[in-house]
Amino acid sequence: MVWEENVFTIVMVTQLEEGRKEKCAQYWPDSVNEPLLVDTYSLVMTEEKQHTHYMCRKISVSNSGSMVVKTVHQLQFNQWPDHGVPGRIELVNFYRTVSEDFDRNGPLIVHCSAGIGRTGTFIAIDALYENGKKIGYVDVMDYLHMMRKDRMNMIKTHEQYETVFEALLELFTVPKMSIPRTDFFQYNYDIDNMMCSLKEKLCEEFKTLETLRPSYPASKFTAANLLENMSKNSVRNILPHDDFRPYLISYGSTRNDYINAVIIPGYKEDSSFFVTQWPIKDTIVDFWTMIYDHNSRIIVLLDPILERAQLWLERKKMMEFNDLCVIKENGSSLEELKITLNNKTKQDRRVINVFTTKEWQEGTLPSSNMMLSLLKRVGNCRDSQKCPITVVCRDGCSKSGLFVALCLILDKLELDDELDVFQAVRHVQSRRPELMTNGDQYDYCYKCINDLLKEQSMDENTSHI
Repeated sequence: MVWEENVFTIVMVTQLEEGRKEKCAQYWPDSVNEPLLVDTYSLVMTEEKQHTHYMCRKISVSNSGSMVVKTVHQLQFNQWPDHGVPGRIELVNFYRTVSEDFDRNGPLIVHCSAGIGRTGTFIAIDALYENGKKIGYVDVMDYLHMMRKDRMNMIKTHEQYETVFEALLELFTVPKMSIPRTDFFQYNYDIDNMMCSLKEKLCEEFKTLETLRPSYPASKFTAANLLENMSKNSVRNILPHDDFRPYLISYGSTRNDYINAVIIPGYKEDSSFFVTQWPIKDTIVDFWTMIYDHNSRIIVLLDPILERAQLWLERKKMMEFNDLCVIKENGSSLEELKITLNNKTKQDRRVINVFTTKEWQEGTLPSSNMMLSLLKRVGNCRDSQKCPITVVCRDGCSKSGLFVALCLILDKLELDDELDVFQAVRHVQSRRPELMTNGDQYDYCYKCINDLLKEQSMDENTSHI
């Protein structure tokens, strides 16, 4: 079909396996430059690259009966959860990537597992958006009836139908904000010396963000508002959404599964951030239980340690909580500590990497050099440890949002070779709306990226001398 219909783009919206169930057989080679023979066809994958939320493969296809070699682009979206729907931001960003890559002179193949639910959702978004741009309106129900005349059960669930509306709303109202790495300097993002017009542009971006900031009803914070949990929240108006909080597993008989923290998914595969408040004296045990239960071996402390809520003792003294023992290792530096976390019952010993900073004072922004250095050290540790990062500040908000947003921005720069401060901030706010409410922090993200790219450019020029 690909050969005969002159298909140049394939959109795959499923994993090969989900929930231990096979969803799709692999129809491309296992590795780059390794040929795969399928009947009279020879397939060679010439490129495979992981991007934010999707995998891109370039496959050369030849037929023994022809001298022609065709190049097919396959884009595999890996953010569609089994028995659920993806976030509209991630889905729309992927759709925009497909639209830029897709040669509309030929047909587009879209497939999932059964070829009706996710496939129908993606096709509806594409068709309705393209037609809507031309005629000025969309009729989702009419198009759904038309699709189902050609293939029954297209768009299977109410959630998928709702996703079509949400994605179209996003496409028509929120412009693409990403900037290719190669184009960044033409914007002259020098925050200290920027022109008034650029300051106005960033101010407008931030105002747009404010209109898009989610507002969740009180019913989404039931665990945080339980009487037994209220005292565990150091700030009364910064609470974890029920759908996004990490559950404690190995809590003792006098505790429960609650901690004031939210999980923010990362852009890299299997990466995530646990954003939490500085523990109060009564919740130190919950903090270390979360670290153990969710195997987070990296902690970033963005505020000074509180005397009344020490997370460890000095001079290799042991701090004990139920089955857990916490010991600070000798030789730890002031900014990078090693903490040993032992589970006595399971005889399990883990080394926790703790990063701290003293330069970032309350109500100020640190130097970009300090922030970039911290991000680099934490990023290198994450790449080796392959585990969630726990980010801690006084209220679980004021500093943590900026740190996580910058982590996401740098990851996207690495994966996609482009920058998108706007969507990174939206991403963190989707899990905790109180994050990144300060316009100065938004400008600061651009300053950090500007300084990073200038440094990289200087290093490249020096290496060529």
